[in-house]
Amino acid sequence: MKFIMRSFQGLVDAIKRFPLAFLSLVAETCLLWYLIALDRDPGAFYLKWVFLLMVSTVVGISVEFVIERFNRSLKFKLIAYGISLGLIAVYALIIWPSPEIDYLVGTRSAVTLFALICAALYVPSYKQSFEFNLVALTAFKAIFTSVLYALVLFLGLFATIASIDLLLFNIDEKFYGYTAVLVWVLFMITYFLSLLPDFNSQDEKAIAHRNEQTDYPKLLSILISYIAIPLVTIYSLVLFAYIVKIIVTFIWPIGQLGPMVLAYSMAGLVVYVLASNLSNAFAKIYQRAFPFVWIPIVLTQLISITIRLKAYGITESRYY
Repeated sequence: MKFIMRSFQGLVDAIKRFPLAFLSLVAETCLLWYLIALDRDPGAFYLKWVFLLMVSTVVGISVEFVIERFNRSLKFKLIAYGISLGLIAVYALIIWPSPEIDYLVGTRSAVTLFALICAALYVPSYKQSFEFNLVALTAFKAIFTSVLYALVLFLGLFATIASIDLLLFNIDEKFYGYTAVLVWVLFMITYFLSLLPDFNSQDEKAIAHRNEQTDYPKLLSILISYIAIPLVTIYSLVLFAYIVKIIVTFIWPIGQLGPMVLAYSMAGLVVYVLASNLSNAFAKIYQRAFPFVWIPIVLTQLISITIRLKAYGITESRYY
């Protein structure tokens, strides 16, 4: 019971702390419910609103971290939220002229979201106000925990709806979609926000929450040290073997290297950040070696892109 009350209070605090993000989530949930009820192709107009509300949610998280890092006064908050709304409007103006949700709109949205997430992670540690690696660790733990809780809640609600449909009366299949949106959009992300501590506060309650969330779990330590690091290492050896093959045959890749290097870079950097909080031999070796291993692989990809640009010109995928 105490855990339930604590979780509920955390959700309430998250709503108060991230008002723009929560309002965007509520609007996103209602919009997705409406699209499910339509039961037809929603068209570009509604899908643009889906993308816009996704960006608005991440902007709402980022602006709160900016306020907590620099200035908590009402005047600064109003200015910060005004700028945030302006950024959301600029993004809307960028995607709205497109007649459909094509590759370009999707890529621009993905890049925008990625940049905003990076900013949200970096702001609390700006000028070493708080250690960046601990911010990243906290976010990783919060994502893992919120996904796990959302999965348990969704399976429970799914089983309940299925039981009512089977034993009592027929339920429209759309209710499964409504439930999925409620759990995976509104609940999961709000719960994720409730797990994010105030990194720059000196309040005793905030410090206690921060210390709790930045504690390194033993299970995660094992996962990073003895599973993730060896897997990234093996993948690195495969990519290096491919580079040697390119040098020997002088036959450059025709596009398959890009997604592989992108996935490798993302996974490798996440593991690198999480491993920086560990002190075992595997983690230390990885921290020293990964940047030097990563650079030649990325350079190979850049050379490959340059060759294809000369041959075929700039496309949206090559540009991004």
